Amino acid sequence: MGLDWTAIIIAIVGAGGLTALITLTEKKAKAALENMQKTIDEWKALCQEERTEINTLRERLTTKQHMIDELYKEREEFMRERDSMSTDLAVAKILRCEHVGCEQRRPPLSQNLCGAGCEVCDGVCDITK
Repeated sequence: MGLDWTAIIIAIVGAGGLTALITLTEKKAKAALENMQKTIDEWKALCQEERTEINTLRERLTTKQHMIDELYKEREEFMRERDSMSTDLAVAKILRCEHVGCEQRRPPLSQNLCGAGCEVCDGVCDITK
C-alpha cells in the first residue's frame, strides 16, 4: 500500500496537480477575503448612514429643546404679567369708590390708604372725613 500512495503522490505532483490544488486554495481564500471586504464595506456604509441620521436627529432635538426653553420663558413672562394684573385688579376692587358719579369719591376702606393725589380717587378723596 505504501507504493500506491507514493505512486499517487508522484502522479499528482508530476501532472501539476499540486500546483492546481495550491492555486485553487489561494483562489478560494482570495474570494473569501473579497467577499469579507464587500461585507465590511456594506457595514461601514450602513454605519455611516446611521451616524448621519443620529446627527440629524440630535440637531432636531437640540432645536426643539431650545424652542421648548423659549416657550417656558414666554410662559413665565405671561404668568408674571397675569399675576401682576390679578394683583392690580384686587387692589382696584379694594380701593374702588363707593360713590362713582359724584365729586366726593371715597374708597370703601376707612383707612387713609390712598392719600391726596392718588390715582384711584383722582386726587379729590378725603378718607379722614
